[in-house]
This record gives sequence, structure tokens and C-alpha cells, in this order.
Amino acid sequence: MLARALGLLGFAGLLACGSAVAPEVGASGRSPVAPGTRGAPVLPGQPLAGGGRWFQNGTDMMTWVRSGDAQDEAIFAGSRMVLSPGGELLEAAWEGELWATGKPIIGAIAVAPQLGGGFVHWTREEVFRSSTFTGPLQRVHLGMTRGEVRGARNDLAGVVVFTDRGPRLLPAGASETQPYPEAGVFDAVALDASRAARMDMFGRARVTRDGGRSWSDVSSETGMFVRGLVPGKDAVSLETWMGGIVFGPEGTLGRLDTAYRPRFLGSGKYFQSEPGQRERDFELLPWMWRQSTPVGAAVLGGVRLGDALALAVVSKGGARVSLRTGEASLLSSGWLSDELNCVPQAAGDAVLFLCSWDEQQTFYGSVVLRSEGGQPPVVEKLLSDDGFFAADDRGAVGFVGSCSEKARWVDPNDTSRMEWGEVVPAPVLCVRRRPGDWVERAVELEERQTMVAWVPQRDGGAVAFVTGEAGHPLPPPVGMRRVTAQGGVRVVRVDRVAPEWRIGPPTYGSQAPRGAVSLLVDRRFRVLDDGRVVGWLSAAGSGDTGSSGVSRGVTFGTDGSVVVHPLPANVAGMVVTGDHGLLIDSSGALHETVDHGRSFHAAGRSPVPPSAFTGACSSLGCTFDGVVRLGWSSVVSVGASGAAAVGASGAASAVRAAASGETVASGKVASADGRFSVSPDPGAACRSTVDIDLDQKVEPCRRTGPLLAGQEGAAPRPRLSCTPVGAPAPRPPAALTTEELRNERMNMRAAWGDELVLLRDAKAPPPDENEGAATSEEERRAGAAVRPKSGPVLRTHSLVYRVPFDLGGSVLRLNATEIGQTLGSKSYRRFTAVPLLEASGALSVLLLGEEGEAIVRPGGLTRLPGTEGRRFAEERLTMTPGLALGPDSAVLLVERYHRSALEVHGVGAQRPLFGMGPGRDGFEERLMALARHEDGAQGILVLDGDAPETVGVSRIDALKGPGPVERLAPWSTLTPGSEPACKAKGGWHALVALRPEHALAMEDGALPNVQLARYGIARVRWGRERVCVDALDVQVEETRGGSAGAAQMVMRWGSGAGGALLTSGIIQGLSCTVHPPAQGAGPGDAQARRRPVEVAP
Repeated sequence: MLARALGLLGFAGLLACGSAVAPEVGASGRSPVAPGTRGAPVLPGQPLAGGGRWFQNGTDMMTWVRSGDAQDEAIFAGSRMVLSPGGELLEAAWEGELWATGKPIIGAIAVAPQLGGGFVHWTREEVFRSSTFTGPLQRVHLGMTRGEVRGARNDLAGVVVFTDRGPRLLPAGASETQPYPEAGVFDAVALDASRAARMDMFGRARVTRDGGRSWSDVSSETGMFVRGLVPGKDAVSLETWMGGIVFGPEGTLGRLDTAYRPRFLGSGKYFQSEPGQRERDFELLPWMWRQSTPVGAAVLGGVRLGDALALAVVSKGGARVSLRTGEASLLSSGWLSDELNCVPQAAGDAVLFLCSWDEQQTFYGSVVLRSEGGQPPVVEKLLSDDGFFAADDRGAVGFVGSCSEKARWVDPNDTSRMEWGEVVPAPVLCVRRRPGDWVERAVELEERQTMVAWVPQRDGGAVAFVTGEAGHPLPPPVGMRRVTAQGGVRVVRVDRVAPEWRIGPPTYGSQAPRGAVSLLVDRRFRVLDDGRVVGWLSAAGSGDTGSSGVSRGVTFGTDGSVVVHPLPANVAGMVVTGDHGLLIDSSGALHETVDHGRSFHAAGRSPVPPSAFTGACSSLGCTFDGVVRLGWSSVVSVGASGAAAVGASGAASAVRAAASGETVASGKVASADGRFSVSPDPGAACRSTVDIDLDQKVEPCRRTGPLLAGQEGAAPRPRLSCTPVGAPAPRPPAALTTEELRNERMNMRAAWGDELVLLRDAKAPPPDENEGAATSEEERRAGAAVRPKSGPVLRTHSLVYRVPFDLGGSVLRLNATEIGQTLGSKSYRRFTAVPLLEASGALSVLLLGEEGEAIVRPGGLTRLPGTEGRRFAEERLTMTPGLALGPDSAVLLVERYHRSALEVHGVGAQRPLFGMGPGRDGFEERLMALARHEDGAQGILVLDGDAPETVGVSRIDALKGPGPVERLAPWSTLTPGSEPACKAKGGWHALVALRPEHALAMEDGALPNVQLARYGIARVRWGRERVCVDALDVQVEETRGGSAGAAQMVMRWGSGAGGALLTSGIIQGLSCTVHPPAQGAGPGDAQARRRPVEVAP
């Protein structure tokens, strides 16, 4: 009757979960049985002795570097790891300085023997070399002022380092990179000294079989373009949209493999090596074991089956795990009901499964299953309240809710059961007294009292923690009893436990590592045999107790007295659950506790930095996102009474302290940690460390160690030299009046640093809905005359902007009535202002909006139909100039679906996008611009960096698409367009958006108070010999009287030559020229790195 009434599950089906569904046969080949061990004793709460061993936990968070039969090399959380075939950590190394500065190692490659061997590692901003994988790092200078590192590959002449602004080449044995010798390269890889493959920004792939002396274009075999190159051990796969084509050992191209699984560029693992056999084995496991390995799930559950085995349970799966090897000897994907999420719990000689219904099921409540002697689990208790469990490591179990078994169907409108976050415990607990015997305990809360936590006891008793009104300014009355008794429950009032520390409410979701079942089991407290309660406190204002904040052990006496136990110094991260916890300090040293934080003992060095300390612990060890620690260093044996003995000097005092509640300093525990290397943080003394709130970011530190010492030398930059001409002249007043500034307006950033302003005219107020009638009842009663209608307003909006490249700083006000409707209620929908190069060399602007477009020229606006709605402004498109094709059409180079494409704007039928190559995820910052050749052809410029030494152009064919990339002159050859050398024909005309502060250098002298700023645009003619500049319009900062203000510098050469400094009040004429970079400037300039840098001793 009960089963039918509850509608919870069929008992027969549940009993069959362990017997009718045959588990898979493990590697041992034994006959399938339930994942327990028949007759094996369950050892609740006994810590696993033998020292801490570390294992890999999952593969999706690992970045593989090199795989082999004897060992694998990978990177996780900034740590370089060497793994055995079984997944155990053999070696590890990480750098305290890189962790403290937020620059962890994220990738590495093994350098080919012909290139000198060793390894190249990278962070988001830095590159390092090492002779061995876990050996000391040596910094590699990039020679770039800014940019992010994306990865590296072995190339023919060295290691190619890919940045978001273009590739750099690191020659064999060098400590600094050079500009890559070939223009427009998107990816490159060499298999050996002879065979290599490259692809350009437009997906054209080439291969060489003779060390680069000759290259073969394979576009006819690959199709329109290749999307990526993936190297293997002796071959490279050319990825296309249809599959993969292998460039094999013999230098031949294979046939298209349509079953090939691509490695997506945006996945974050594009530059990792081919995964080894261990990851391929993981892919063959059932899906529930992908995020957590069996050993990780076993440690999370903490259930031992005898001395050598443990039980692992994940969502809808179970396993039996060897505590000696960490490997699973049996896996099952159908051992528990698919409708339940369960967590194992040791309780005496049995294993309980604390289960909740899957969120998609239609039932409230929870279920407790029991398995004895390895038999299939049976139902022990059904619970219909919507609550959670409380338990400890010694077998005490309770359910925070009543023992009711009434049927409660889910209200489809109630979504609270799927929400995570803090929960307030109910004032009732259903506690387990013995197998099958559950008793209900409840407390009556006084006015303004709140439940904080329940602590179940194995004998069916319980302790309840309550608190008074939250935030009450007064302490409890003098003489108030802190401990009372109510119906078998000891009630402890805990208003203020300790300054800056609190007992926080339990929280869903924050204590579970990846792969864990989403079920809350509160393990923060345990009642000792003498009646005292040990627990964990959370730092006020920090995260929850467990894995996301700092916790301190606390002991509550039977009289309500409180002893807060100290922590080791310089806490950087910690994970605690129940009696067990692991702490890491800022030096990388580990400290562990097996007595609920009453004492900590040194446990060697950590193979992972503090950022990886998110997870949970049990008597078997700790599991993190990516790694697992199996066993406890401070536990060397377990006596007949089941009391754990602490090994190391001072062990006896630690045991006495655990029995008496006293605290001792962190003990010295021997640990075989020589395999794990932690480079200290030389700047730790001046960093702002916070022992309480780990969520607070580490403050930046001016002192740095050898890994980050020095500054990158800038690329060679042309020098801009300007001298004043004549006396300053007054500049016309601001184009916008005070009244107009109060009206609705839209500001659009231009590539040259100014803003285009679309505003409602002051003479065109918003329309009056009551125009033409009396506006109030009082006026009508008084016989007021109806207001006369005003005449039609023919102009409602204006566009105000400064004409770029104009030496007089002319500000135009154009009629923008046709596009003015985008203001008002839609003012958040910004236009994007894209510079256009006219055939005459003039600059116009294309405004792109959600409801329309317009080309802006000094003569007025030309309205165009919308091509594709853009709700928000696109900064990258603003910095990618296009070409005007006529009075009412233009072509742009845009990003659509993560790929470059040509987009034509104009009247008539909308043309489809014209794809220009592979996806650019991670490489969007690489500068590109449309250009027009003097013969009328169109092309795309590709610029590697802000002051690019490697520049190329691809000529666009209307039918075939982009052609091969041709090398052009470097930016360092910038020459005024009026020079005789610039009279030659054959260049590419283009507008180039640039960062003046990084692309040019101001010569000291005539304009000492002017500094180049962030925005600028140049009109150039780019050829193979030099870059001729006809005009510059750049943003500058002018310093006057100690304060800086924005200004513009305009320079022209050739027709209308001259220069001007435009500030808010004056125009200063200038005479400007451009000089080559200073001798010795650039990446090879050693003096650029001898600038004073404070290095920590």
C-alpha cells in the first residue's frame, strides 16, 4: 500500500538494480557482482593511512603536452605534471610568482630535437623555456608591447609562438622571438626537418617535403579553405569542414576522411598535442565517469570496503576501486535507479545510500537505501519532506525534516527545489538510531530565533544550534543559559562564536566538486564520545565552509563554551569536509587535519597551486577539480580501537590534544614530496595576502621575481617629429550648445578618437500629444482658447562630427532626420561608425544600426536599407576600415559566425556573405583592413602587431575568393607621401586604424607636453619597398599645468600638406615629418630591458 500510495518507485525494480542489471566486466575478467565486496567489513571514519598519493581526476581539464607508453606529460591549473599510465602523479612543478600574479602556465610543447629539444611553455602573456618538463623556467621575451599568447608549434626554423596579433618565431636556442618571416600565416607546424604544413588567414594550405625550399599549394585537394592544422606523432591533419586530410609520413596527402572529429579552435585545447592512450581509454567509459574518475568518486564518498577497496558512486553509476593502485576493477552503469541521485555513507557494518529524486521527477522527498555485505541495496527509509541530510564520518545520519512518509507530488509551479544557495534548516530532524529505526527530534524556537544546524548522533540523539535575531546590536542577556534540553535534543545558542567567524547556513551546490552528485549532505559537525561537538566555522564575509573559503575548527563544550582552534600561517587555500581537511599556504606547503581542525600537520608540498583547491575530503583523502589525493600523511596506522595514530615528531602530543580539545602547532610530518617542485614567490612579502577572505583578489605588487623581471622591448617604431609653425589661433567654440547637450543624443566612437554625435535639434522639441487642445480641465472651464497648431518640423535631428584629416578642424552639422528615429526609447541601440576609403582617397563613414544605415560625407547623409540588424556598437568593426564602392554602396570586412567575411552594403537586393577563411576564435585582434590597388583590384591587408614588421596582402578574386598572401614592406619603412621615393606606382591604398602610442614614437623636443594616445587612423599607400603615408589623424594627450586633456593631431603630406594640433580652445600649426626607427630599437634592443625594475631579493 505504501509504495502504491507514494508512487515513488517499484520496490521490485529497485531491488533489481543491483542484481538484474549486469555490471560490466572489469579488467580483471571476474564475473560481474554488485560493486561491493561480499563479506568485506565497512570501516567508517578510519582515515586511510600510508601517506598522500596524487592521481589524475578526469581528462577534460588537462592540457596534454606529450604522451608515451611509460608516462604522460600534461598541464592542469598552472602545474606541469608527469603522470604514470595509471594516472598517478610522478612529478609536478608550479611557480608561486605566476600563481600570485594571475599568470599560470596554460600550455606547453616539446621542442623537436632538430630545434634543440626541451620545452616551451606559455601563459596568457608570457613565454618560457625549460630543458626538462618540470625543470626551472627561463623567460622568453616576446618583443611586443601588448597581446595575448594563444599557443606554439614546432616549425622549420624554430618554434612559432602564436599571439592574438600574429605569429612570432623563436629560433633554436634563442631567448627572444622575432617577427615571423612569412606574411598572413594563421597556423604552421613542422613534423621534422623536411615536412611541414602552413595555412594562411584565408584558409589556403601549403605543404613542403624538402625543408621549405619549395612549397605546394593543396587548395585543389582541400577545397575552398582549411580550418586548422592538427599535428600527430608522424603526420598532420588538415581539417576542413567536410573532414580531415592527412599529410603523412611519406609526404603524401591522404583521402578525405569524413569521420574525422575536428579539434575546434575555440575549445581551448587547439594547441595541445595528440592525447595519449589514457585519455582515449576515458572516452570509452560510460558518460557518468567523464568528469570524475572512479578513484575521485571513491574519495568523495569515503566508504572503505576492507583494507584494499573503496566504493565509488556517481550519478547513475557505481564502481569498485583499489586503494593500492587507484584503478577500478569493476564498473557499472545500472547499479542504482536512474531516478535517484545518491551519496554513499558508511554506517556501522552497512553502506547507506542517501538519495534524492532527480530534479526531473515528480516527487518530493528523499530515500535511504542500505547495502550489507555487498548485497544489492534495499529501501530502509522513505522521507517525503523537501529537506537535506546531515551526517558525520563515524556513521551518524539524520534527515533535516520530519520522518513523514506521506505522498507529496511536485507542484509544477514550484521551482524552489531546483534552486541552489543558502537554506534555513527546519526545526525538526529525523535521525537514524539503528538499522531501520528512525526517530524524529524537534525543537521549539523562541521568538526571533533561527535554526543554524543539526548534528545527529549515532544513538538517535541530536544537537541543535540556534541563534537569536540576526544583526541584533546587543549581546544575549547576562546569565542566559547557552545550553538547554528539549525532548532528547541538546539546544546550543551560538549568537557570537568568535570575532570575524560564524556558523553559516548549509548551502546547495558550493561544496561539490565537478562530477559529484548534486545532493546536500551537511558534514560540518560531529558529536564526540564525551559530548563535546567539533565543527567548522566560516570567515565572516567569505564563502561557505568547505571548498570556497577559509574555515577554522571549533569545539563546543557540553556547557556551551567555545574553543576556536588556530590555523597555520599564510593560508592560501583549503578544502575541509567532516573530520578531514587539506590546507595550502602561500609557499605551496600542505597542512592536513584528521581531527576536525583541532590540529594540523605538515604534509609536504602541493603539486597544484591554491587556485585548484576546490573540492571535498573524506577519510580516504581529498578530491579536487582535476586531481585526487588518496590517503593521509599524518596517519600511519589504525589501532584495534579504531583510533587513528598520528605519525611524526610530536605525535603523542597531537593525540593528547585531540582527546582534550587543546590545539597544537602544525607538526612535522615526513612526506615523500621531492617529486613536487614549487618555485617560491619572491614578491610575497609585499603582496596583500588575506587569510580570511580568499575571494578577495591579490593586490598587484611592484616587486617581482626573475620570471617576470624586465620589460618587453617595443617593435621598431617610426619616429614622428613635429615643430610648431606660427602663433596659436583661436578655435571656434564647441559645436554643441548647452541646450543641445541636455537633449537626447547618441555618441559614436570613431577610429581616429573623436565621436560622431547624433542629437535631437533644439528647435525640434518632442511632439506634444495635447497639441491643438486645452491641456487641463481648469483651462477648459475658464474658456481657454485651443492652442494653435505649430507648423511642420522638417528637420528634427542632426549629426555633428569633425572632418578627419582636415587641418582646420572643421566641425560639420548634417541633417540626420532620416536616421533620427533611433533615438528616444531605442537610444541604447548604438550605431557603429566604420571608416570608408573613397576612390578619390577621401574618408567617409558608414553608420550601421539596427533599423537602417547611412553613408556620411561632408556633403550630407545617404540613407541605405539595413543589411543586417546590429543592436549594439561593434568596436572591432570600427577599427576595420572598409571601401566605398560608389555613392550608395560599400564593402566591409566583418566577423560573422566567428569567421571573416565580405559584406556588401547598398541599395538593391542584399548580397550573401562571402566567406574569407577559417574561424578566428582567439585571434580577433589581429589587424586587417580592406585595400584598393592602383589597378582597381581589391585586397585584404593582414598586419601582425601594432607596429607590424610582417605585413601581407591577399588579392580578392570575385569568383575564386582571396588569393595567396604577398609580403609587403614593414611598418618601420613608413615614409611621408611627399617624398620622391613615394612617387612610384603600384601600391595598395588603404585606411589603417592604429594605436598611435604603440605604432609611432614621438621625438622629444618641440612638443614636450604632447603624448600619443589610443586612437588614430592613417591613409597609406602600402608597397613592397615602403609604406607611404599621406595623412594621419591621431588622438593625443596634452599636459598643461599638471593636468592632461584630450586633443587631436592632424598631419598631411602631398596635396594640402601641413599639420595642426587641435585642442579645445586653440589650433596650433605644425610642420611634421616621419623618420625611420632609432638605431637599435626593437625586440633586439637590450637597453629597452635595462629600465629600472625593482626585483625582490
